[in-house]
This record gives sequence, structure tokens and C-alpha cells, in this order.
Amino acid sequence: MSRQRLILIPILLIIFSAQVVFGASVAITPAGNGNFIIQGNGMDGVAGVDLTIAYDNKTLASPTVSEGSLISGATMIANTDAPGAIRVVVIRLKAFTGSGPIVSVSFASHTGNGNFTITSTTMIDLKGNTLAVAGGGKANATDYQTNSPGSSFGGLVQTDSTSGGGTTLQQSPKSSIGSTSLGTVVLPTEAQTKSEPKQPEAVVEPAQIPEPAAPKEEVEPPTEEKQATKQQKPAEITSTSYKEVLETFGSYAGEKTPAALVAIMRADVASAIHQEPPVALSDGKTTVRIKVKLAKASEKSPNFVLNSAKLVSLKKGASTSEWVVEALPQTNVLQAGLTILTDDGIIEFPLTVAPAVSGVTANETDFATFLKDSGAKPPRHDFNGDGKHDYRDDYIYTANYLIIKGAADKGVK
Repeated sequence: MSRQRLILIPILLIIFSAQVVFGASVAITPAGNGNFIIQGNGMDGVAGVDLTIAYDNKTLASPTVSEGSLISGATMIANTDAPGAIRVVVIRLKAFTGSGPIVSVSFASHTGNGNFTITSTTMIDLKGNTLAVAGGGKANATDYQTNSPGSSFGGLVQTDSTSGGGTTLQQSPKSSIGSTSLGTVVLPTEAQTKSEPKQPEAVVEPAQIPEPAAPKEEVEPPTEEKQATKQQKPAEITSTSYKEVLETFGSYAGEKTPAALVAIMRADVASAIHQEPPVALSDGKTTVRIKVKLAKASEKSPNFVLNSAKLVSLKKGASTSEWVVEALPQTNVLQAGLTILTDDGIIEFPLTVAPAVSGVTANETDFATFLKDSGAKPPRHDFNGDGKHDYRDDYIYTANYLIIKGAADKGVK
């Protein structure tokens, strides 16, 4: 049998593997003329976003928030009432994927290069777990430049090492996010490779090639094992949105009488969620308590989001599935609500609130006289200033009537 002489040449292999996991991030793109686009990057698995935004109200005013293509089909709640501040909450039953515009913000009044800043970002998944946000969830922009921490990724740059005669691969300063770093790797130079001692030659016998083994018969896995490998069906996510009393006033087609409208306003909005008092004035002082009884208890606390109202307190109720939310509606709002995100669904509960107005008494005859003015042109009663007397004015009058009458009845007792 002939022998083959194989020369073994030493080969130095350096394997560099770096895995850097970045969370989702947000960035701002100024579009000019008071328009800003908030971009979400790497949004896979995100089902809820809470953005707090600050802007220079000396140069920017009257903001409008519009949905971006990334959050199509989501529930978006935007609060722009406070000058210089915007709060945007986005919730969707199906998690987002990829990257794209979350929202766009347009200012009707734009007189200079106003500053626009995302001061905080909170993201959650479908189960309500808080997710990491790269760069601390902050970003800043003006009309002409943007600075989003953690949104810029650089590559590897090659520099000459002054110690050891090697070539160093190190990460560009642009590619760092927070304290995350790819580190440094030193590769041998050509001079170092040549100076290494040459390995001796070796004689190697040719390897014997074994006969191929006969193919084995495939064994069908047991039924139990096959069932275990089947992908489990994902938990069903439900969405419940209760009809607000104001909407019921708008769709009511019966005869408008004080008794009929009072009955509509006193009707329960939901069987497991109750507002106390059932009707409240949005006078900036009156708080409401929302008692929530969920269908089932969970180890994780649900997430509560208020729209056009400020959270005063949040407490657990008598059982693990009960919660009590105390909220202060914003002054003079006609609509406010509470959104609840649980392990298996989203619940939207509207509050029954109305601004305080003058000219309302506890007398039912006065109420009936007011209703006769509905649809008159010009209207004698236009509480919300839209130039007409319609169901919104009936709603406001009914709310004030019930509160005044309730106070009057207590005085009699």
C-alpha cells in the first residue's frame, strides 16, 4: 500500500462572535413646517406604547396627533390639552412587527425652530409585561435636525494598534448604545505569522473508508409524543368596548322627555364596571371612582390607561379580581374613558361626565321647556358652543339636572 505524505500547515483560526440584542427604539423625523414623525424601530412583540412628549410652546402650538402605518388597527388615545405636553397611548390586540411610523404630530401654529422631545417611552407586550426600550426611550428633534439616543448604528472600523504590532478591530463610537459594546479583537499581523516556528512534517496513513450502513427503518413516534409536538393554540385575545351614554343620546329616536333622558343617563354602562357617582361634572374638582371586577383573577396586575382624566389613586378591591380607580376628569371635557389591558383582552369603559353650565334647575318643567328648543335656529341653548342645540346639549343639561336635583333632594331629607 502506497503512502501519501501530507504536510500539515499550522492555521490560526480566530472566531469572533458578538451578539448584541437591542430592544425596540423610537426616533423623531422632523418633516418641516411644524410636522414631526415618531418612528418605531424593531417593534416585534410590542402591543402597547405609552409616549410622553414635551415641546416648546413658545414656537409650537395647537398639536394634532395622527396614526402612523405601523399601528394600523390599534386603539390610539392622544391627550394634547396641556400646552407644551402631549401624551399618546397605543394598544393593539395583535403585536406590532418590524419598523415604521407610530404617529405623526402636526402643529397648526409654527413660528420657529421649536424643540420637540420624547421624554419617556413605555412599551408592553400582549401579556402586559414591560419591555426594554433602547436609548431609554428618549429622542429629541427640531425642524431641521434630530438626535435620537440609540438610533444610530455604526460599523466596525480598522485601526493600527500601537502595542503588540497587531491590527485591532474595534467598534465605531457611533455604534454604541448605552453601555453595550462589541468589544475589541486583536488579529495576528503578517510578521507575527512568519516568525512562528514551522511545524514538522508528518506521515499519515490513508484512512479506511467503511462500508455504508444499511438505512434504518423509520419508526413512527408514539401518539402521545406526536401530540406533544403539536404547536399549542395561542390564547385568544378579546376586545370589549362599552357604548358611552353620550353616544346613546345621539342614537335615541324616541320622544325626548325629561323622564326618557334621565332613564338613559341612569342606565348601567357595564355589568362588571361601575362609576361612582354615576354622573359627574368635569369641573376640575370632582373625582370619580371606577370599580372594576375582572372576569378572572391574574397573577399580573392589569394596566389602566385614562383618557381626558388624571389618575388620583389605584387600589385593589375586596378580591384579587377587583380594582378601584379614582380619577379626576379634565376641566370641561364632554368625554373621558378608562382602558384596561389584561392578560387576555382590552376593555374600554367610558366615563359619564359633563361640563358644569348655568341656567339649569332641578325643576322638571324647566327641563321640558329646554327640550322644546332642540333644533331651533338660532338656538337659545348651546352649551358646547357648536352653534346648534342637539343631543350634546341635551346630554349636558340632563347631567347638570341630575346633579342639581340630587343635591336638592339631599337638602330636603
